[in-house]
Amino acid sequence: MLEISPCQAGLSPALSKKLCWRFAPLLVAIYMVNQMDRSNMGYASLVMNKEIHLSIAQYGTGTSFFFVGYILCEIPSNIILSKLGARIWLSRIMISWGIISSISCLVNNDKSFYITRFILGVAEAGFFPGVMYFLTVWFPSRDRVWFATIFTMAIPASGMVSAPLSTFLMQHVSIMGLSGWRSMLFLEGIPAILLGATVFFVLPDKPERARWLTPAEKAEIRRALCLESSQEDEIQSVSGKSALTDTRVWLIGSVYFGLNSTLITILYFIPQVVNDFCNVSDNLTPLQIGLFSALPFIASIVGMWMWGRYVRQRHFHIAFIVRPMLVSALSLAAAPWLPSAGGIMTLLSMSTTGCLCAIGTFWQLPAMMVKHDQAAALALITSIGVSSGIVVGSFVGGMRETTGSYNIPFCVIAACMGASAFVVLFLARQVRTPVTAATPDR
Repeated sequence: MLEISPCQAGLSPALSKKLCWRFAPLLVAIYMVNQMDRSNMGYASLVMNKEIHLSIAQYGTGTSFFFVGYILCEIPSNIILSKLGARIWLSRIMISWGIISSISCLVNNDKSFYITRFILGVAEAGFFPGVMYFLTVWFPSRDRVWFATIFTMAIPASGMVSAPLSTFLMQHVSIMGLSGWRSMLFLEGIPAILLGATVFFVLPDKPERARWLTPAEKAEIRRALCLESSQEDEIQSVSGKSALTDTRVWLIGSVYFGLNSTLITILYFIPQVVNDFCNVSDNLTPLQIGLFSALPFIASIVGMWMWGRYVRQRHFHIAFIVRPMLVSALSLAAAPWLPSAGGIMTLLSMSTTGCLCAIGTFWQLPAMMVKHDQAAALALITSIGVSSGIVVGSFVGGMRETTGSYNIPFCVIAACMGASAFVVLFLARQVRTPVTAATPDR
């Protein structure tokens, strides 16, 4: 395999640690809330589908409507963020999605379910690429891949927390006479509103506006980013308009399509898989299903932490993306064919860990191969990846209803992930640069 090392510029360990401690708690918290407000519908569906008469196919279609709204507004949202700054626009995104998420508790049929999911996608559009763009303003690539891994760990952390929390609220809490799943959706939208207000007051858009940085530290960040830029002059530059026709951007987006297909399958259908395979005697409560559903996310937190530390101390190797993708694909394809619930959960844990490890390192590709108008390129890449949600939910739900199992849909999603891994290998050949000795952070 190839090594990709267009730049080894990095911050000093002390400054890197200072920035990490300053940003990680807030950004990880808001991403955890973001994932909770996406995935809590999976737990709500355990009761909601029966109450408002949704079939598993209609539920899958409803999850797709979220991504339609998201994609339509993704690029405009990220362009606005690049002009207004992360502080204002990320705050707007969070407050609006929190409000819509809470309002989702009022759905009473398939049409209202589709509408609220669509509006939630519109409100949330631009969040993830906005954060990725924010990181390019603060961190050179060596530090950014480590921080992106920490940030991505919010996905399994959210799954670990929200699985038992959401199902506990469903089982034990009633707000204003609402049923359990409605109360849960209402309550879990509130943290996004509160954190959105926090972002507005505490998140600086760029180093020059951070009062807690010394002049020397601001200069160090500028030097590292400028050095990285000067060492990447072989990389093709794209403007906002040319990003739409740039082949590399579309290929990188196709890789994210495969990654996101697997992630969406895991987030939205693990509770359903647990209900099918583990609830053999039909005596598991929603809370117990939630505890089982948290296992893959607990495993992936440990795996991602170890993987992130391993990657940070080495040159960025293409294997850091490809290998976890292949592990995830093979595990997902094999999981539903096993006869035991323990085996199924083990393979789903491996698939979740591989997928999330790959996502953490994946964001090096656009940072290395696309320059200057990162906001537009990142938004397009994310839109391509997120478009998988339009078809994945409907496909997995429809195939489950048609065939009575997850065997075929999981194999198809795994094949999509495997194909994306080969696209990464192709992209790697577009960047052939000399490799110099790296200085690991300690």
